Amino acid sequence: MLYLSHFEKLLQEVLSTFNVDITVLGGGEPTIDTNLFQVVKVLKKYGLEIRLLTNAYLLSNKYIDKLLKHGFSKTDDIIVVSLKVINPVKHRLITGVDNSIILNNVENMYNKGLNIIIETVYVPELITIKDVVNLAKWISKNLKSEITLIIDPYIPVPNLPFRKPTIEELNTLTKYVKEYLSNVICRQLSTKQDYYGGYVLHKGVKIGL
Repeated sequence: MLYLSHFEKLLQEVLSTFNVDITVLGGGEPTIDTNLFQVVKVLKKYGLEIRLLTNAYLLSNKYIDKLLKHGFSKTDDIIVVSLKVINPVKHRLITGVDNSIILNNVENMYNKGLNIIIETVYVPELITIKDVVNLAKWISKNLKSEITLIIDPYIPVPNLPFRKPTIEELNTLTKYVKEYLSNVICRQLSTKQDYYGGYVLHKGVKIGL
């Protein structure tokens, strides 16, 4: 395929110039790209680790099996699932889709032994402290308490009424969530911008901006 040959050529040029060992597949929803499996195959051909940023809506057992068949690793690669809330009504209100499929897919991925990180956004008055704590409870109950939860503080967007959370709110939220999960990262509180260039660490590994 022309697209993939150009991709591999660009990848070769990047690797010849920069010391790269981790690739992040995100930007929109990567799982809707029909070339994703072949992209994964090419990346693994060059020994690169993958961080797949996804809403997990399409990550059925069949999809995961196909990813693994194309080289996605249960040990070296990580699936970062953006999961807003557990409440199905609020999830549909925010995203427009039912989260039952997503929750089922996440449980299946965990049962298959994939390396999973959950990511959510704390938006005061929308995705509340209670919502994030309920998500932590679900992770602890249905997956395991060692699963990493990343909390992104909301960044205000023009023409939307929601505000940026305060440091005090983030500290309180992190404290409550840590009652259920042992690995909690709040980007504004945990990211060492100077040393890591904005990357968050997961088990000593940079996982993305």
